[in-house]
Amino acid sequence: MKKVVIKSTIITVLIIILFSVAFTFIVTAFFPKYVADVSFKLGNKQTCVNYSEKQYNKTLERDDLSTLVERSIWAGNNAYTIKYGAILINSENFSTYCNLKDEGYLYYVVGSYVKALYESGEKQKSAETAFLNTSTYSETNPIRVVASLAIEENNKDIVSLICTNLQNRNDSNEQIIQSDVALLQSFLNS
Repeated sequence: MKKVVIKSTIITVLIIILFSVAFTFIVTAFFPKYVADVSFKLGNKQTCVNYSEKQYNKTLERDDLSTLVERSIWAGNNAYTIKYGAILINSENFSTYCNLKDEGYLYYVVGSYVKALYESGEKQKSAETAFLNTSTYSETNPIRVVASLAIEENNKDIVSLICTNLQNRNDSNEQIIQSDVALLQSFLNS
């Protein structure tokens, strides 16, 4: 009788383990969005980004791409922010998509993208991308992100590039531009 109880217990435990493994495999393989969402809520950054990438690769939908970029930014994953941020920024009707999401979404994504570029050593490309994707110079914009990073790093070449491009820029917010140019020039002269 004792052998039957032990044998039944072992078989039951093995079946539970087998079903747990099968369930985990099915969920992670076929429902990456849910794994990413749970990982996001738990604060597991890398797992969240990895499964967000799986979800995007599965659907190739812009909303999933946008979620992947947002979560890459949240996780501080510059490699994914650069890789997938470029795809999102260069997607068709990106600015229209951003306006539907939120008023400041475009500058949030582009600002985070140029920050990731700058931090990964692509400083020139970071500044160029910031200028290409800043339609109206406002208090918060990608150009200011690159400028602040360059000042923080004491990178006078990038600050000089930004200052020159701002001086040649035609924009409705001339007062903000002039204020920033004066600030950048005072940094360059120090």
